Amino acid sequence: LSKRGQYGSSSDLYIDEKAEIAIIGIQTSESGSGHDTIYVLKNNGNLDNVLDKTFKSGRMWPTGILEDGSGFKYTIKFGDGEIHNRVYDFQKDTFYIEEVINPQPRPFYGI
Repeated sequence: LSKRGQYGSSSDLYIDEKAEIAIIGIQTSESGSGHDTIYVLKNNGNLDNVLDKTFKSGRMWPTGILEDGSGFKYTIKFGDGEIHNRVYDFQKDTFYIEEVINPQPRPFYGI
């Protein structure tokens, strides 16, 4: 499974043999934006496109599978630097925000 962007790509893979799933994250870069997708590969062979986002300035990537296999964790970094650590729940087919990290303001050095 691969996807190639104009300016490159990166990927993440998490496998949980006990839960019989794999989480695949692919991030690609085009001119002026990035396209990020998180897939779930199930033991029955189905590959589901769970999250699919295009960012003008920002990124999204998976960070792991929940211990009980009921979902996965992922991070979104927005263009303003704010970071959301989220959890996707398979049964509810939705996410919840686990943590929000606000960027530190840059110091202003006025004249």
